[in-house]
Amino acid sequence: MVNRVKYEPVTTDDEDIQKSNHHDSRPSKTRYLAPFIIAILTIVVAALTGISGFLWGRHFQKRLTTSEWFEFPGGEDITFQYEKIFAVSGEESQAQWDALFPIGLGFVQHPMISPNESCLAVYHQLHCLDTIRRGYWAAAQRPSPDQTVAPRHIRHCIDYLRQSLMCHADTNLEAIDADLGGTRGHGSSRKCRNFSQVTEWAVTWRTNNETVADIADLMN
Repeated sequence: MVNRVKYEPVTTDDEDIQKSNHHDSRPSKTRYLAPFIIAILTIVVAALTGISGFLWGRHFQKRLTTSEWFEFPGGEDITFQYEKIFAVSGEESQAQWDALFPIGLGFVQHPMISPNESCLAVYHQLHCLDTIRRGYWAAAQRPSPDQTVAPRHIRHCIDYLRQSLMCHADTNLEAIDADLGGTRGHGSSRKCRNFSQVTEWAVTWRTNNETVADIADLMN
């Protein structure tokens, strides 16, 4: 039995051209969705960029405000040396003590560390130590009554410094002086904060422009 082969009619070139030139007049869904997809992607990218920028900004700001020099115990290698000028009385000694205090006297306000006005404790502690120094010399030299320091002020400062020292509990090690049979403290290397950087920070975030000279009458 002979198989019959079915032949399909061959299209002419004109028919091929007509089919190739035929376009579907209905718009595709992709054309409608493309603008919306682009808009959504743009919003997502913008949101992610904004969030990343915000988080990085907070991280960077935190690093600026709580960098290593600010944290205890600090990263400065310092060896204590005896400076007699801070231990005696007189105008020259007082000038050296006054120079330890920044403009603003250590009163600061910072949006992250101290939203409300506060005082950096180191300047309160220095003020108390200076008060005890002046009180000691006032008693030792027996000046006129108007040159003395109020006993209640000295009592406050002694106990305040006691608590401050215990709070920090300095664990730096001090070498033993064999001749003394103890330690002098001076000559031993220790880890400290950079006091100049603390002072610069205090000046930057100060809440006033007062100096020690402005409050001289209130120091006793």
